Amino acid sequence: MSETLIPVQEINLPGFTIPDPPNEADLLRCVHCGLCLNHCPTYRLTSRETESPRGRIFLIKELAEGKQQVNDLFQEHIGLCLDCRNCETVCPSGVRYSVLLEAARGEIVRTGKLSTTEKFIRWAILKQLFPYPRRLDLVAGATGLYQRTLQPIVRESGILKLFGRLGELEALLPSRKLRRYVPPKPKKPVAEVQGALRTPTRPPRPRVSRGRVALFTGCLMRAGFANIHEATVRVLEQNHYEVIVPEGQTCCAALHVHAGERDMARQMAKYNIDLFLKEQWDAIVINAAGCGAQLKEYAELLRADPVYFHRAKEFAKRVKDVSELLAPTIAPNAAFPSKTRVTYQDACHLAHAQKIRLEPRQIIKQIGNVELIEMRASDRCCGSAGIYNVIHPEISDQLIDEKLVNTADTRAEIVVTGNIGCLLQLEYGKKRAGWSGRVLHLVELLDEAYRQVGSV
Repeated sequence: MSETLIPVQEINLPGFTIPDPPNEADLLRCVHCGLCLNHCPTYRLTSRETESPRGRIFLIKELAEGKQQVNDLFQEHIGLCLDCRNCETVCPSGVRYSVLLEAARGEIVRTGKLSTTEKFIRWAILKQLFPYPRRLDLVAGATGLYQRTLQPIVRESGILKLFGRLGELEALLPSRKLRRYVPPKPKKPVAEVQGALRTPTRPPRPRVSRGRVALFTGCLMRAGFANIHEATVRVLEQNHYEVIVPEGQTCCAALHVHAGERDMARQMAKYNIDLFLKEQWDAIVINAAGCGAQLKEYAELLRADPVYFHRAKEFAKRVKDVSELLAPTIAPNAAFPSKTRVTYQDACHLAHAQKIRLEPRQIIKQIGNVELIEMRASDRCCGSAGIYNVIHPEISDQLIDEKLVNTADTRAEIVVTGNIGCLLQLEYGKKRAGWSGRVLHLVELLDEAYRQVGSV
């Protein structure tokens, strides 16, 4: 993406007041061919031109030229987009739709034309919660405690029906219990351990290291999904990577960028860049598609900063999704005890933003006794899209119901994905559809396969 960036001082779009507006070339690249229409979730469900990528691009272009104001209708059409980026995959002109959309959302925030309620929610969640790991730990910890104690009683009682939309939101809580990830203490060198024992031992058989990598733990993933991070570390070590978890990480800022909160996003991006560039890593590993896409696109976010723009490009070169590292050859002895049918759900920000499709499938196919069954329209959005399933449940529910029909049609026992938002949405859809299969992250599937057989 960085090759196409244009210095901010060369951009003159009178309708934008944000410091990093989109460039005119991006606005003019759309030729209105319509090839994106049937791949856009909101257009497929509404058949409205204003809910299509080319319709929204037209509105953004009108805004840039000063012909369109940020009003309620503009906010509605821009806000209803899931930012799944499927349109980018099928666009023959190479339109960078997400750049335009996120700039428009940034302009909406800049103008301040948000309701008092929405301003408070954004302040509380995006500015007072996600940037602060300890606060997020408290919320995730309280939620986990509720899951382990009161949740079965509350759901059985039917009392949630009295709380309207708030009660409906409770159904979005994951079936897996939230648990904070605590990185293991660094292992002492073999020579130091032998010296402490004061007993002669045979040196361990040397293992060929494939590299020294840093694990990006994120915010919500770190606060509540310890099992996925633990599985990631085990799988990487099984494949002979040395895994380090740098202390002091913060949120990747993906939610902030998607919501138009660009100033806060830039602060967090700079913090993460400084933290991870303190050391030389063979890779910065990420196991969440949405976070990975954002980390790789920090240069776009920091385009107006001449210092951090270049640091962001250097940082992005090292960011790798866990499937990129493990494919095409995984360590042997990964197998299930009996034949298992598995289907794969493409996370939007893995398939469409990072263009990673083949690698997860390569990994699944190398697991013994696993048969990969492709689902229909596997790269269509599941309706999670950050907090979209909370804000627009009517559209989100239609998308996940469609996804579960396609999942069930494969007759798979397990559906695998590479993003925590997709995983939670699939678990929610599983309950709605009454599907009996399991939902796993890719590293959970591989970790389970190794543990079935034993270590290498």
